[in-house]
Amino acid sequence: MVAQDRSEYVNWEFPSQPQSGQGQSVGRATATDPSDDTFGTGFVQLDISTVNATILNNTLTLSVEFFGSISPGGSGHSDEVVGFIDIDADQNEATGIQPFSNIFCAPTGMGADYFLHVRDVDVDGMLLLDSTFTPVGRAPVTYLNNSFSLEIPLAMLGDDDGYVDISTVLGTPSEATDCAPDGSFLTSDRVATGDPVPTLKTWGLFAFLTLLMGCAIVIMRRSRTA
Repeated sequence: MVAQDRSEYVNWEFPSQPQSGQGQSVGRATATDPSDDTFGTGFVQLDISTVNATILNNTLTLSVEFFGSISPGGSGHSDEVVGFIDIDADQNEATGIQPFSNIFCAPTGMGADYFLHVRDVDVDGMLLLDSTFTPVGRAPVTYLNNSFSLEIPLAMLGDDDGYVDISTVLGTPSEATDCAPDGSFLTSDRVATGDPVPTLKTWGLFAFLTLLMGCAIVIMRRSRTA
């Protein structure tokens, strides 16, 4: 398969990398969405302003902010936020299902391995399903006046490294009203975790030089007796 040109997508940033014995690196990505780009026809138009993602301590934290106020999923209010957040865990368009955002907006070029059912919220959180529409678990969610955020343990994503592709389509109970990022997604082309690159400490460097000198002496002796 021809490699995707991912240059147009919103890439993760890596402000800090793991030190020896300190666990996972920090990764984050933010996509801004323009105002007044909604496509609904109803009186209430939920307009996304930003989509944020952070990876820390084996948890993927997602937050979505809006230009206006919202009500929690399941509240039944006219500004109740509903819709889907698509997650491509393996960052492979050929696996998973077509993202819900593709149905309402421009194709994103990703395959959804998981998705959050934004309206299905209870005391345990927001419902997460896999590509077979099987419930995986619930992610704890917090609502503010114009935003909501949730935390997804990476174990719920099949112990993924957390660096995923993300797209959203959100709206009211009446209709979808906005996608973010528009025709794109938050993505990462870099490795999330891993052991630190080994370095030679003082004693290790001394041992290495000693070994190197010993090899040189053996080679010189052999060349003299040849």
